Amino acid sequence: MNVLSNVIGIYLTDVCNYKCVFCSVDNPSKKEESIEKENIFKILEENKDSDYQAVALWGGEPTTRKDFFEILEKIKECCYETVIIETNGSKFSDLEFLEKTLSNGVNYFIISIHGANAQVQDAISLVGGSFDRTIKAIENLKERGIAVRTNTVVNTLNYQQLPEIVEMLIQKNVDHINISALRTIGNAARNLKMVTPSFSAVSESVKKAFDLAIGAEKSISFDVFPSCTVKGYEEYQLKWTNFKMFYGDKVVNDFARFTNNLKSKGAVCKKCPQLKLCGGVFRGYVDLFGWSEFGY
Repeated sequence: MNVLSNVIGIYLTDVCNYKCVFCSVDNPSKKEESIEKENIFKILEENKDSDYQAVALWGGEPTTRKDFFEILEKIKECCYETVIIETNGSKFSDLEFLEKTLSNGVNYFIISIHGANAQVQDAISLVGGSFDRTIKAIENLKERGIAVRTNTVVNTLNYQQLPEIVEMLIQKNVDHINISALRTIGNAARNLKMVTPSFSAVSESVKKAFDLAIGAEKSISFDVFPSCTVKGYEEYQLKWTNFKMFYGDKVVNDFARFTNNLKSKGAVCKKCPQLKLCGGVFRGYVDLFGWSEFGY
């Protein structure tokens, strides 16, 4: 499964039906929509004849919008080749909702899954039944031959389960597994000490998880991990190539550069051969743990 480039990302909503303790968008505090449908339609129209091959829908949880299907219909009208949705999957456990989404052109699903069982996943999302709904969504998609990429954010509650999570995803026949470190912003910043493990603490579990996926010949990537914390696996760094992000009336022309601007670069980074791709370490992490773990 290819990780797409040349993508316009549209942030659809601040609202989410989960309350994940590490949410980088600070969704638990958001109750009302702040993104106008008319602005979304304008973005789609203005970019439909550009070189962007795909449109990606982010949030919050995109499926919580009451006009979700209206937006999909507009995307279809604009003839974008690939329609991506990044989602917790909860709504896609419902077959009717899933079929309607597929008929409106969504053909690339990124499903967030953060635990190998309900005990861990539901403790992270703070919503009972979230694990079961996510697993059902993955099963529903794979039964229909739809490509599924998953995203697992490593935190204090799940890092020891990472090999189990990957084993489960291999068994579910997902197409691509992404493992991400925390973006220590939003709700993650508020809960920083509670949710943030050190890279040293998670290293063994992360490497076991990667080796399991590689051994199963699964497409795999990592994101947000400084390259020096995953030595030997640098080639699997997720690359945000030509990814343009829209948040309401704000435009981020280079999402990779935007993300890297949220990171610190210590003295140890200056001679790093991976610095341009890696970008450094999120500032909140450095405030918590310092620089002693980093370097080649």
